[in-house]
Amino acid sequence: MKQVVDTFDATYPAGGESVLPSQLGLRGIDYASIGITTNGYVAQYLTATSKVKLWEGDYDPAAVGPLTQNATADVSAESVRLKFEGN
Repeated sequence: MKQVVDTFDATYPAGGESVLPSQLGLRGIDYASIGITTNGYVAQYLTATSKVKLWEGDYDPAAVGPLTQNATADVSAESVRLKFEGN
């Protein structure tokens, strides 16, 4: 098990920020537990792409769903605790 705090920078890449198993000293990730960022973004780890995505609440859930992926905001003040289990 590895626990890290991911601090984002001002340039959030399309599709999420890469967190590779090798960066954590793992060969693969079986499970990821991720919380809410310091300012309320919902973080999600996608095993298939090895990326952390940030989602924000949407004022019009009927149009696009209750959460939308952050695309343009400066997230340099955001950090989130990540817990990974793997081999």
